[in-house]
Amino acid sequence: MLYLLLPFLSFIASVKALIQGRFGRRYGKNSQDAVMYNCVMFAATALIFFILYLFSGEGLPGAPTVYLAVIVGACSVAFQFFYTKALGRGSVSLTALINGFYLIFPTTLGALAYGEAIAPVQMVGAALFVATMLLTVTPEQGRRNDGKWLAMALACMAASGTVNALQKVHQHTAAHAEYMSFIVVSNIAAFVFSLLIYWIHRARTGERRTAPFTPNVVAPIVLVGLIMGLYNVLTLYLSGRLDSVIMYPAINVINMAFTTLWSVTVFKDRLSRRKALALLIGTASVVLISL
Repeated sequence: MLYLLLPFLSFIASVKALIQGRFGRRYGKNSQDAVMYNCVMFAATALIFFILYLFSGEGLPGAPTVYLAVIVGACSVAFQFFYTKALGRGSVSLTALINGFYLIFPTTLGALAYGEAIAPVQMVGAALFVATMLLTVTPEQGRRNDGKWLAMALACMAASGTVNALQKVHQHTAAHAEYMSFIVVSNIAAFVFSLLIYWIHRARTGERRTAPFTPNVVAPIVLVGLIMGLYNVLTLYLSGRLDSVIMYPAINVINMAFTTLWSVTVFKDRLSRRKALALLIGTASVVLISL
């Protein structure tokens, strides 16, 4: 029965990408739009997890939870900003694919800092990652690559990877059981950072958001916050009940299938043969790195 939750998790993760992609293409006219999007989303997620925290029985968070969560909050701001911009600018499926390589960061940290072994299949996955990047960044005949989109997609991967690496660090501290408070503090910090960035940037440049602050715009953003909360709760629940060797590859593969479906049907993205090959090789790479 628990395995039925895996496609559900993949589906809601792909819906999150779908909503962010639609916002980025329709309303994301400048940086302030993406920052304000993050403010609403982080506030919604913080509220959801604070309610769960009140019923979790956790006490006040310790120092490791607080300082690591604040850093994670800052990295989450960077991730969501670049993710929203990249989804609004380039291929949804390829953006999600590149971001999926965030697994390299916690895997490498585990090997270097905690003595976790890197399996041969993960090394093969890393080699396929290089091949995927070469296929993605090499211009095709008669075409030019969107360098800004690629830079944003890679920034997403780096920020997401850093978040997951710091979460691994937290799980090796004495405060490892303070999961709910960790999520609450990180999202509150992310909200505060986003709000500060918005007002500082506005004061220095005069740039204002162009996206309307209406219910039909705000409601999908709040929905993304709900999805983030639900996704984190379910992955926490399943991580103690399912083998990682099954859980993470399954989530990644099914997520890529859904994301590719949205990319083609909703956003009308057209993948060349080379980009389609990069998508297939990249999906295989993500699965191998997840093992």
